[in-house]
Amino acid sequence: LSNLTFLPPHTNLHLALYLFTALLLVARVQAVRRQGEWERRGIRYDEGLRALTLSDSFFITIAVLLVAFLLPVWGNWNPVTNGYEAMRKPLTSYEDDFNRLFAGLPARRAIGFRVWDDVMAFQGTINPATTLVLQVHSPAPLYWKARTYATYTSKGWISEETEYVPVGELPGFTSSDGGERVQVRHSVVPLYDSKVLFSGGRIVGVDREAEAEIVVPPADSTSGVMVSGVANEGIRTLLKSIQAEEPQSGADVQRKIAGFPLPSHVDITVNEGASPPPPDVLSVRARDGVFPAYEPYEVTSSVSAAEPEQLREAGSDYPLHVATRYTQLTRDLPLRVKDLAVSLTADAETPYDKALAVEAYLKTLPYNLQIEPPPYDADGVDHFLFEQGQGYSEYFASSMAVLLRSVGIPARVAVGYTTGDQVESEPVYAVTDSHSHGWVEVYFPGYDWIPFEPTPGAALPVVMVPGGIAGEELEGPFIAGLDFDCIDEFDLECGVPLEPLPGEGGLPGEAGEVGGPAPWVWAIIVVAAIAASGLAGRWAYRRYLAPAQEPATVYGRLRGLAAFGGLNAAGPRTPYQFGQQLTRRLPAYRESVDVIVDYYVRSRYGARTLSLGDRERLADAWLGVRYPLLRLSLLRRARIL
Repeated sequence: LSNLTFLPPHTNLHLALYLFTALLLVARVQAVRRQGEWERRGIRYDEGLRALTLSDSFFITIAVLLVAFLLPVWGNWNPVTNGYEAMRKPLTSYEDDFNRLFAGLPARRAIGFRVWDDVMAFQGTINPATTLVLQVHSPAPLYWKARTYATYTSKGWISEETEYVPVGELPGFTSSDGGERVQVRHSVVPLYDSKVLFSGGRIVGVDREAEAEIVVPPADSTSGVMVSGVANEGIRTLLKSIQAEEPQSGADVQRKIAGFPLPSHVDITVNEGASPPPPDVLSVRARDGVFPAYEPYEVTSSVSAAEPEQLREAGSDYPLHVATRYTQLTRDLPLRVKDLAVSLTADAETPYDKALAVEAYLKTLPYNLQIEPPPYDADGVDHFLFEQGQGYSEYFASSMAVLLRSVGIPARVAVGYTTGDQVESEPVYAVTDSHSHGWVEVYFPGYDWIPFEPTPGAALPVVMVPGGIAGEELEGPFIAGLDFDCIDEFDLECGVPLEPLPGEGGLPGEAGEVGGPAPWVWAIIVVAAIAASGLAGRWAYRRYLAPAQEPATVYGRLRGLAAFGGLNAAGPRTPYQFGQQLTRRLPAYRESVDVIVDYYVRSRYGARTLSLGDRERLADAWLGVRYPLLRLSLLRRARIL
């Protein structure tokens, strides 16, 4: 059942077949046990009861399954739903691990929403749904970010060396430091129980109790170290050693640097007395576990509005904590990835131009949701760039981040949803699972993290493009005015089209595909055919084989079976002549045939009433000869045909 949850609806046929055979097996085992008990206690029973038991089990099973599968699905009953969620809650802690372990398996059906956890593994085929997941009131179109990832591995991205701190206790959380930034106030209605908060940029305010996932800050004594051009593992080793030894002054740092072999092109500046770096927030989650569905919350996001020229002039003097964490790469990253990064950025002079060059290159690659996952021994980005050559947003974003890190530019991957579909002319955006997306954030000194969009066919909203807007704060209408009647059936009640973002949702051929009858039609046809066959068999059994104690009935069934096999010669014959003819074909059952014929003649022509003992003997004779006669008739019928 767990596996079927993640498979297309037509695979429910496998569940139906499994339940059908399983129920028949249960009925058969129970019948055998009951018959064994009768035999142990010396109770006589009709041998035909076995066939009747199987027949009855067959029809009861079909009736039960039809009722179970054809009953309409009723709406959720809150007490039952709440009880189920309470029992399920202890198991949700294992979801992240299972998502990571089975990330390589291709998606067979659309799941209603994504789980944004601390691992983003490289996957194969994905199948986004058109389920409505968010409704956002915002004065500006934004990407709705769920979280960012800092640490790259060959299998994907992870969050490590992080801790959760209540946002009210986090120094600098509400600060919007950074050049040319604008605050956007927007309201979000999650349409499912979400662990994370969705924002339009760097969160600087939220009206709910929440916890911020932050990168464990570096030692205070090294907060003033600025690194320029960090691009190799040796420099990162030096920086980590500085933190590990906890120097007491800038002089200690300088002595450590002097005793370490540095490449000639790297500059390290020590600013004594510098203030600690601002908190590096990767995500914000609910204090009590989830943000409940349909309960709106309000977020204030800080979004950059820096001009391209300002970013070009930002330089490459990165803070220590940024340089050490966001230029990290795996030790076994194939050299050709770094070579590609160098070749793509060879003609670019500034980090901003290098980012544009890498972004432009990735936009030339094909977009495809249906891909194979990377081999177990491959690096995900290397496989995407040089082997597969196609993929979806998570692969494009990962590749841009790794390529930029390869040339010493701090970058990270952000995930969440694109803007969504605007509701007519209102500042309201309907966001579906098909809008789920990954993009890149690049660090520029003095301007914080700037988003980039490397996925082909997608583009950042104007407000997120450098130089897109100006001003200090934009406030959107609070969510209280939202019409909740339009949430569950947006496309039906409110007339709002819920089409996926171009290139990000909807598999080719997923809608409007014509391929013959639906699987359930075939299932109904098969079940109907089996049921008809069962009814016909049941009628034939009662007509020709069922036990009886009436002489005329038993004799009539004996002649009927014989006639079916061509054993009843044409022309008038007495019962004794018929019996003699039949015993020549079934000599081993002469006694049974003689009993049936004799009792029939005595009852029919002698007007004698049979005693109880005679009736039991007649019934036993019929039970003994009926199946051998049926087998003989079937063999003769087959030869005739």
